[in-house]
Amino acid sequence: MIQITNRRDQKIALFGLGSSGLMAARALAASGATILAWDDSAIQRKKAKEQAIPLQNLYSYDFADIDALILAPGVPLTHNPHTIVKKAHVAKRPIIGDIELLVEACPTSQFIGITGTNGKSTTTALLGHILEKAGIKTQIGGNIGPPALGFRQPDNKEFIVLELSSYQLDLTKNATFDIAAFLNLSPDHIDRHGNMSSYLNAKRKIFRGRKNTTNQQVAIIGVDDEYGRSLYEEFATNPQWKTLPISGSKIVSNGFYVKNGKLYDISGLIICDLGQANNLLGIHNWQNAATAAAIGHVMGVNNEILTDAFYSYQGLSHRMEDLGSINDIQFINDSKATNCEAAARALACFENIFWIAGGLAKEQDLTVLEPYLSKIQHAFLIGDSAEKFASVFAGKINITQCCDLRTATQEAFRMAATDTCGKPTILLSPACASFDQWNNFEARGDAFRSFVTSLSGNLE
Repeated sequence: MIQITNRRDQKIALFGLGSSGLMAARALAASGATILAWDDSAIQRKKAKEQAIPLQNLYSYDFADIDALILAPGVPLTHNPHTIVKKAHVAKRPIIGDIELLVEACPTSQFIGITGTNGKSTTTALLGHILEKAGIKTQIGGNIGPPALGFRQPDNKEFIVLELSSYQLDLTKNATFDIAAFLNLSPDHIDRHGNMSSYLNAKRKIFRGRKNTTNQQVAIIGVDDEYGRSLYEEFATNPQWKTLPISGSKIVSNGFYVKNGKLYDISGLIICDLGQANNLLGIHNWQNAATAAAIGHVMGVNNEILTDAFYSYQGLSHRMEDLGSINDIQFINDSKATNCEAAARALACFENIFWIAGGLAKEQDLTVLEPYLSKIQHAFLIGDSAEKFASVFAGKINITQCCDLRTATQEAFRMAATDTCGKPTILLSPACASFDQWNNFEARGDAFRSFVTSLSGNLE
């Protein structure tokens, strides 16, 4: 657990007692702060009470009496802000998150931040695998793995690698990163940020510059979309930053890129053939690999170690996860594809697809999926967005509305078993959030895995 000694003797309000909030409360209390914690959920308040975390109804508490409000990332902050946020603003109290606490508590540590709409979890996990192979002492967490304040206290030679969501970055005020990576940006979380401009502004906080220092920070920026290209042009001329471009599909100068499946380093030499990296399928994962390679290069990792790491990387659950085959029918669990751009990237990787899609739609424009419809033999639509998807794709692909995931899995298997067009792939890549039927994308993916296992036949 992180020691937050700079907050000793402060009175700290915490709102939102999920895993990161509970850990923040415990770390602050252990560091000598006075804690006033609350959550709208009685279940979460019970968990806090069981961990001896002091509870206080913050709706009725005078915020003039606190030093800061620690907010859970999921609580609305800027667009339609939560009542508790408004209270803190009226009292002119700072609002921060656990990432800010972590960085300020470890001033001599070296921080690597990774953000983007899609691919940040894979890139973070892949980088962790690379650094382990290289023997570089590292801790990994943030939006993936343990909550930020659940790390063990790092030593001065240790790197901390953080996957950072826009929600987490929005709750930073002073946090800076030695190496900051921006993968991509596409429509997502608009209900939280209000528009793409605000979403981008939250993400770009990863590039906050340090004051009163001549030491360069490193910016690694994906240039495969317009937002990344704009950021690269901005930071490439900023002397405070050493800026490297990365691409999963095209040649870039003075950066890392993939062309025809081959990963190239900054000098134009081939690092490896990513076509042989079984758990890094598709252009989107090639962008992730290029990003991880660029960070590894900055940290002194050689190409031989990078190649070994790419080939031995095992992947993450729910992200293009190969569940195996039954009767030569392949099953792919891509439940993490909660927006159209992510689903499009998955569709690009396969042919003869029996596609399971739908849920709680984040966006109305589905045109990013259009180039891949010819790959789809049949679509099985589920959840809240089924009618919307059916109306958009009517006449373009074969559609069955299934309502729920179990039915969709069974129907997809039944149809794929009679297919004669080549090896079928049943792909769960919903292009939607899960919250209409599941608590999160992990629960949805776990359910899909169990439904696949229950089908007649044996997974190979």
